[in-house]
Amino acid sequence: MIGLFSYIGASLQEKVSGFINAGKTVIDGQAVYNCQEASLFWVSAAVLSCLLALLVWNVKVKE
Repeated sequence: MIGLFSYIGASLQEKVSGFINAGKTVIDGQAVYNCQEASLFWVSAAVLSCLLALLVWNVKVKE
């Protein structure tokens, strides 16, 4: 089950990065890709996931 969701997550990551990286410019006959938006998105997603994990870091189980 974990492997299945890992493959689904990797597939979605590839699609999202491809959509964000759509900014292609041709300079002197060479394709130049602007990855700034994708980098900002993925760093922000990592920071947000760490902050969300901190919300449940010290939660005690209610009995």
